Amino acid sequence: MRARLLWTLLLVASPAAARAQPAADEASLRRAVVLFEESETLYNQGEFVQAAALLRRAYALHADATLLFNLGRALEGAGDLDGAIDAYARYLAEAADPPDRGAVEARLATLRAQREALSERGASEVDDADRAPIAASTASGGGIDPVPWVVLGVGLAALGVGIGLGVAMQGVSDRAATEPVQREAQALYDEAQGLAIGANVLFVVGGLAAAAGLVWGVVTLADGGGDATAHLRFGPGSVAVAGTF
Repeated sequence: MRARLLWTLLLVASPAAARAQPAADEASLRRAVVLFEESETLYNQGEFVQAAALLRRAYALHADATLLFNLGRALEGAGDLDGAIDAYARYLAEAADPPDRGAVEARLATLRAQREALSERGASEVDDADRAPIAASTASGGGIDPVPWVVLGVGLAALGVGIGLGVAMQGVSDRAATEPVQREAQALYDEAQGLAIGANVLFVVGGLAAAAGLVWGVVTLADGGGDATAHLRFGPGSVAVAGTF
C-alpha cells in the first residue's frame, strides 16, 4: 500500500497547524491516520476486505485521495473488480496532478477489459445453457419423451416382483406351520420374514416409481410431448479477478 499520508502525520504533529483547525477536525484527522495504519497492516497480512473497510472509514473522516488509491488496491486484492475500478477512477478525479496518473490509467484500462471479458463470457454461458435443452429436444425429433414411461415400466416391474415374493413368502410360511422339527420350522419362519421384508420394499418403491412415471408421462403429453427439462434455465456462477501492478 502507499504511505503517502506522511504529510498528514506531520500536520497532526505540528502545534501551529493544530491551532489553525478546530479540535473536532484534528481528532478526525488523527483517527483517520490510525485507521490508515491499521488497514496497511491488514493489507500486508492479506486481509483485503477488512483493509478496505478501514480505508473507507478513514476516507469518511479525512477525504485524502491517496486513501482512494489504497482502497482500490485492497478491493482489487479482495476480487471486487467493480469496487477497485470505482476507487481508482475517483483517485484520478480527486488527486491533484498525481505523478502516477499514467500507470493508474493503464491499470484501469486493464481492469475494465477484464470486467468486459467476464461479462461477455457470462452472457455466452447463459446462452449455451438456454440452447442446450432446445437442441436436445430438436435432436430427439420433438416426439414423446420415453423417460417417464420407462420409469412407469420399472415401477410396475418392481410391483410384479414384490407380488412374486409375497406369494413365495406365503408358501414358506405355510411350510413352516406344518414343519414338525422346531429348528427347521424356525429357519422357514426366518426365510418367510425376509421374503416379506423384500416384498414390502418392492411394493413401496415400485408403487412410488409407477405413480411418478404415470404423472410425469401425463404431464409431458399435456405439455405437447416435449422434454420437461427444456423449461429449466441455468446461470453461471460469479467470477472475481484480482491483480496487482
